[in-house]
Amino acid sequence: MKAILPALLAACMTLVCATAASQTGAEALPLDTQGAIEWCRTHTLDRIEGVWSYPQDRVTVLIHKADTEGTDYNVSVVESEKLSLRPGELLGTVSATAEPDKFSMTLFTSKTKGKLSRPRKCALTLTADDSGLTVRSKVRKWRINPFAILPYFWKVARVSESDPMKTLPVGMIRLHPSYDGNGSSRHHVRYL
Repeated sequence: MKAILPALLAACMTLVCATAASQTGAEALPLDTQGAIEWCRTHTLDRIEGVWSYPQDRVTVLIHKADTEGTDYNVSVVESEKLSLRPGELLGTVSATAEPDKFSMTLFTSKTKGKLSRPRKCALTLTADDSGLTVRSKVRKWRINPFAILPYFWKVARVSESDPMKTLPVGMIRLHPSYDGNGSSRHHVRYL
């Protein structure tokens, strides 16, 4: 039984690699962070390409050139703590805009019958040092004022509250390539 388990695991990994390759129509994509880093080392990368971590959702993705027309880059899952996302799965696409540090991204937001579905658009902006990507999506705000007849009178009685946590940027942190080529991160201290 112990001898069968490694062979079964290898067969499963081969199947997942074949699935990832068939999704992109090209070579198989890496299925873990170390494999994604090695993939980046063997390819010429644009500014936005590389291995990115989305810490809020505990997902690591690889942004890489797309083979399909009309899309500049693909966003593929490398690792995820969510069981619904599998390594090699195409999570979304990224397209360039007129400004070199701003991009349009389409991400799938749910899964239907085992396939990612419900794409949603958002804006990506590379930080000044290229170590992060901030993500902004469409937000709808509703505000109802039941005292609209006398707005200036009731303005005195209004209470407002600010939440600095809501103004923090949401986005991804670059894991590879690093800013200095030695694996350093501007987010963590590197001890020599």
